[in-house]
Amino acid sequence: LALTTSMAAGLAMVEFILVSSIWYGSLKASHRIAGPVYVFSREIARLGTGDLTARISLRQKDMFQPEAAEILDIKKQCRWNGNYFGGTAFKKQRVVEEGDYLAAARVAAHWMDVVTTSGVATGQEAGIGKVETFRLGVGDTALGLASGITPENVLDYARFLDAILVATGINYTDDFYNIDPDRLKQLNEGCKNSYSGFK
Repeated sequence: LALTTSMAAGLAMVEFILVSSIWYGSLKASHRIAGPVYVFSREIARLGTGDLTARISLRQKDMFQPEAAEILDIKKQCRWNGNYFGGTAFKKQRVVEEGDYLAAARVAAHWMDVVTTSGVATGQEAGIGKVETFRLGVGDTALGLASGITPENVLDYARFLDAILVATGINYTDDFYNIDPDRLKQLNEGCKNSYSGFK
């Protein structure tokens, strides 16, 4: 069978697309397995040393979701009765696309006592839209926010939240480490005046 140049080029393109698709599919599948295996081994080792802050954090499409549930049960059997604040779409973690916020919040609500999100960095506000989407996604599970909250904006966020974690937003100006008692008092007053679930 004699092939013209254009037929040969077309066949090569089809082969390239097929090989690329197989490679990409294999890569995605391996990440859905290898990622959770790594997380499990790391966090089980932490539990084994008595570190009850160990956490299992999986992506929505990762394999081994039932195994994550078993590990959560083991943690409960240790009789630790604190609240687990778990970071989701959180600063310095892998980026979660905006279109995936709702799904991420729904998945996180199964594994955490307080699903906790943030802005992109310490001191950076999370968009109100992000927090509102998370509120919708977590349902009755508690929702926390851990960046960008200040006495000036706490009322904007309060209606969506059950908890806030604040440091830089109430520090002295240009001082990363020391809390300004006056700003802390203002924040407390803002929380008391809100219609939120936190005190």
